[in-house]
Amino acid sequence: MEQNVHYEITHKDGEKKDEIQDIDAYIAEIVDEDSIEENNDDPSRMAAIELDYMTNYTVKMLSHILCYYKLSKRKLNKTEMVQIIIIFENDPENETVVARRRQLWKYMERLRDDEYLSTFILFDG
Repeated sequence: MEQNVHYEITHKDGEKKDEIQDIDAYIAEIVDEDSIEENNDDPSRMAAIELDYMTNYTVKMLSHILCYYKLSKRKLNKTEMVQIIIIFENDPENETVVARRRQLWKYMERLRDDEYLSTFILFDG
């Protein structure tokens, strides 16, 4: 299928860089930055996040997230883990560490998807 889309990314200072830009990564960054600024108290948003964690994450993956945030994971079931993560991530004081964790997880995902570099990634969360 032939695509008729041409895009050009210019930096805020107006300079054009000769770097190759990954438009999907660029859009994902914008979407993630905007989602952080959204109202954290929206019940439907909270329910969607809870559903995402419950269906798309294993207990081991949730455990890694809790460890990254330096939160206790002892004797917690999956539902309790999800609730603690949601409370932590929706606290405005934790905005920076949450954004950083999400960014690093995406980097690991991209490394795991790479044919060569995936052999060096041992993280499975």
